[in-house]
Amino acid sequence: MNYTNKEQYIQALINAMTRCGVTDQREILTDFEQHFADGAAAGESEEQVCQKLGDPEEIAKQYASEGFFEGQPAAQSVGAEASGFGAEPGAVPVQNTAYAPPPVQQNSFHIDAGAVIGIIFVDLLIFSWTIPTLASLIIALYSVVVGLIFAGIGLFAGGVAAGAFGTPDWLYTCFSPVSTALFGVVMTSGSLLLVGPCFAAGRGFINICISIINWHSRTLAGRNVLNKIGKKAGKA
Repeated sequence: MNYTNKEQYIQALINAMTRCGVTDQREILTDFEQHFADGAAAGESEEQVCQKLGDPEEIAKQYASEGFFEGQPAAQSVGAEASGFGAEPGAVPVQNTAYAPPPVQQNSFHIDAGAVIGIIFVDLLIFSWTIPTLASLIIALYSVVVGLIFAGIGLFAGGVAAGAFGTPDWLYTCFSPVSTALFGVVMTSGSLLLVGPCFAAGRGFINICISIINWHSRTLAGRNVLNKIGKKAGKA
């Protein structure tokens, strides 16, 4: 689009910067006002200045790519030479290429007081009792499985010992040494089958704890600090 006067051009630049998310526009607009003043002092019409400055949409995109947002130091706009002001007669003006290097992006992370209060609230209301409860259940599960394994081993050993050293009255009891030993084998085997689910439950509990820790660290430090068990680094 061709612009014939300063008002049209400046308004188009404002609209383009707004669409591109450039929030701190005051210094940019001041620089472009100065370009029009320099052009007028050099005897150029506003339409000529508009043509030399270039497309407002492209200028806005350039400022956006350089991180020219609220709170950032002002970048230098199109220089006089690049805009065609002060160039030698007959020279072809260069448009929109004399921007200063993008400012160094600062770490914009900050701790939100509301998020901290939310963490404390969730910790007290939920995690303060769910985590200890889950830990108790996991410990109880491990204890039961280990107890069953040793009980099965004990029954097997007792049955073998009764058969080897017992008196003949064992023939008249409910459980013979052979059946006792076999029952011990069955109990031990069944208990060993529960070892896999126990490890899975323990691993799941640890990953839950890691997720909670990472949630806290993302809120307070902006990044994860732990990786889940079984997950590659960076995919926790």
